[in-house]
Amino acid sequence: MSKYGNLYDISDEMLQQAVAEGDAWELTEVLYNKRVEWVTLAGNTRTDEQERQCYEWADRYEKISNRLMYFFLIDKIATTTEEDKLRKLAKDIRHTSVLNYESKARECEQKADEIKKERVYNELVGDMKRTVEEAAWRTLAEKFKALGGYKDSRERADKCESQAQMEVHKKQQLQYQKLKAKISDNPSEGTLEFLASEFRKLGNFVDSKMLADRFDRQLKELRKPRIYEELLLKKASNPNESELQPIEKGFRDLGDYMDAAALADECRLLKQEKELERKENEYIRLCNEKKNTEDKNENSYEVYRALASEFRKLSHRDSQQLANECVNIAVEKEEQSKQWIEKGLCCHCGGELCYWKTQCKQCSRDNEVEAVTNRVTKRKTTAKVIIWLLLIVLLASVTFSNYRVGQIQQEARRTQLISDMKQVSSIDMDEYTDDSIFAIGELVKFGDYIWRVLDAQEGKYLLITEHIVDDIVYQSDGTHVTWDNCTLRTYLNGSFYQSTFTDDERKIIVNSIIINNSNPWKDTRKGIDTNDNVFLLSIEEVVRYFGDSGLLSNPPTILPGQISGVLSDQFNSERRAQVVSETGNKFHYWWLRCPGWNFADTASVSNKGEIIVSGILSGPGNEGWAGVRPAVWIKP
Repeated sequence: MSKYGNLYDISDEMLQQAVAEGDAWELTEVLYNKRVEWVTLAGNTRTDEQERQCYEWADRYEKISNRLMYFFLIDKIATTTEEDKLRKLAKDIRHTSVLNYESKARECEQKADEIKKERVYNELVGDMKRTVEEAAWRTLAEKFKALGGYKDSRERADKCESQAQMEVHKKQQLQYQKLKAKISDNPSEGTLEFLASEFRKLGNFVDSKMLADRFDRQLKELRKPRIYEELLLKKASNPNESELQPIEKGFRDLGDYMDAAALADECRLLKQEKELERKENEYIRLCNEKKNTEDKNENSYEVYRALASEFRKLSHRDSQQLANECVNIAVEKEEQSKQWIEKGLCCHCGGELCYWKTQCKQCSRDNEVEAVTNRVTKRKTTAKVIIWLLLIVLLASVTFSNYRVGQIQQEARRTQLISDMKQVSSIDMDEYTDDSIFAIGELVKFGDYIWRVLDAQEGKYLLITEHIVDDIVYQSDGTHVTWDNCTLRTYLNGSFYQSTFTDDERKIIVNSIIINNSNPWKDTRKGIDTNDNVFLLSIEEVVRYFGDSGLLSNPPTILPGQISGVLSDQFNSERRAQVVSETGNKFHYWWLRCPGWNFADTASVSNKGEIIVSGILSGPGNEGWAGVRPAVWIKP
């Protein structure tokens, strides 16, 4: 890369040249290594000023790398002409969250949309040359409209609509000519019916509507003799009142044909006579029923109410007056019946009831006293049910109050055992009970350190130190190792475990099976699973407990097909951790237990909260570069 001179001051023209000559990926690696060198030096500086200058140089190389990527994307977008590749490029740009070139992703999608529109437009133009059916022309018109004014798509949509109308006109013209050919001087009834129906389907085409009306009139005139004979037969069959109505209408529809009008009037008079006869018969029946009820001398006020209703509906002779009489009699008899019931007598005749109070000794009829008794019994039963419901509600209220008191007491006890971030209290082994609950995200004092609760499973709790507690290398002798045989694991489960926790505290620490996976982005050697009291988190666990943006399963890329090795997303701030010291707190790298991309490196979380999936040097020469945040499972 010497041909590009001093990379620190490299110009945009030189970056564009690197892209044009295909050196973008190689130059990106050089810039990344430069950045790593300066970040490494920043960790080994003795003064804050030197550290600040080192980070400025590292940021400078990162900005140059981003500019290089910008020019690479411009070139890539300009040279890509396939829709699918452009959409994939937009997706890759969005996954590279470090760069966050959203505008370039949208530019890719816009270009892909333009290519799609051009492809669809050309297909539709080709279809126009082969289309002859009305439905196909209308479909093409809708598709051209969907292009939203691309090129002359609106004009072509209008043209397709016009072609569809022309096809409709052609079909109507052809059908019109066929129907005209069927018109004759003496058409049959079936022919007239067919012509009237088909011409009406043509709507306002030429004189179709006028012809349809003409054939309807001819058909009606042709049918009149037959209809006339049918109506005469129905009139002679002594029809009832309801059957005379359609016969009268049928004669009226025949107009001035023969004596149809006179016959219609006869049917109307005959219908009136039958209606009068029906009302007279009904009137006589109701009067007889009223007289029979009066002769029985019974207190049947329901019968009188029914008679009053029927007299009102009849509207014949003095039926309205008789209806009013029935209503007055019903009121008097109902009042008399109530008085008899109160005296314990028969509600029908006022006679003496049997000893069981349900049947009259005189008229031997079932009595309403039983119904009254049943209503009283129902009211008593309803009152009992309401009382029982009130008692149940009261009991439930007392039970719920006791439950809430228990909850409040439990919450108060939990608050005493575990305080919030401002006042962290220790776990008291004598006061802890199975009912106590640690909320995920709370801070607790355990051993010599403050721990954050990450997970809770079946009474067990996963804790991690809130701060970085030790500054130590992953492997002291520089050999290529994995978690199962590294010196950091030996230290955590040995001297750290013994010195940090008391005997009682060690009793609640769970010896756990630790699953050791290979690097999620590179298939490096993973080592074997272990049984540990104290351990480090894996990359997958950090993502699970501190926030998952989806990048772990969709690695970000620097160049197409080349992943960056760093997972940086909106959860960086959640993963950052500080070293606490007397000289002041500062953010620092901390180790994970997953291998890096080669056996000399181990994954870690940076001082910015990024997950360094590719790893950093785990052995000598990297002292002071990363610290430790131990994790434990406890089950009090």
